[in-house]
Amino acid sequence: MDPSHDLCSDKTRQRSGCYLTRGVIVEDGAFLGPRVVTMNDRLISHLRLNQPFVPKPPRICRKARIGGGTLILPGVTIGEDSLVGAGSVVTRDVPPGSIVAGNPIRRVGAVEKTGTS
Repeated sequence: MDPSHDLCSDKTRQRSGCYLTRGVIVEDGAFLGPRVVTMNDRLISHLRLNQPFVPKPPRICRKARIGGGTLILPGVTIGEDSLVGAGSVVTRDVPPGSIVAGNPIRRVGAVEKTGTS
């Protein structure tokens, strides 16, 4: 992956005010509510010559749904078909099919399988 470019599928939905940092990957069918923000720099290396910028963009997997106002920290993966509650702070990976919410996130359930693709 070239971290200088974003990779967002044409089959994603992003509502108003989303901020996606350089290198983020958003896969097919993902939904991002309004004002979702991603981060890609764990060290906040801006203007610090002894700390080179090493991008750690997040990955939002296929069919994941992210509620409005969510903050996604560097390097995390939001698993396929997972659901992140509005206003959450995603500090670690979200397993596929999980429902998470809060600051920091915690697992609150599982996405029910409906048989549709």
